[in-house]
Amino acid sequence: LASSKERKAKCEDWSPAYFQQDLKSGYWVYKHADLRPWDPRNDLYQYESNYVISTRTRHLTSMIRTSSISSIQRQPEDMRVNVMPKVKRKINIKQTSFDGEDNDSGSESEEYHSDSTQSAKYHKLSPNNSILSAINDLQQGIEEHGHRIDKLQERLTKHLQSESSHTHFYYHLFFIIFIFGVLQAISLYLR
Repeated sequence: LASSKERKAKCEDWSPAYFQQDLKSGYWVYKHADLRPWDPRNDLYQYESNYVISTRTRHLTSMIRTSSISSIQRQPEDMRVNVMPKVKRKINIKQTSFDGEDNDSGSESEEYHSDSTQSAKYHKLSPNNSILSAINDLQQGIEEHGHRIDKLQERLTKHLQSESSHTHFYYHLFFIIFIFGVLQAISLYLR
């Protein structure tokens, strides 16, 4: 309170130590808040130390992909390649390259290959028929629902039009009865 009076007397601007004003919303935001999303598999708890809110994690994450934070620590590419395990396993499928060329063997056989980046050139390119049939079924279902919605919309507009014509009929009938009543009242009055 006294420091604010001193700043006011000296005509100094207040510069907050722990808050900054958001340019879009105009709200004051805590500078040292941990704004990344909570990861229940990795994050243990949040704590405050020296006015900085931090999160205790099981292990450090090298890459965080959110809209506000692009990354914390980037690993060098050669380090990422060395981290990948080179486990040999059997594959019973015919491998084709990206440009569609067949392997030298030309037939299905058991081949050994490693999971390194060199083997990433080959993968199975044949589409899964069950996935394609499921997609086709979904497209047909969407089209059927679209036709049903169109029919319902047509029925609704017809119903609303017929209802509006009925209300116009009742208004005309009420008006005619009212005029008839007025004429009856006038004829009784004139007798």
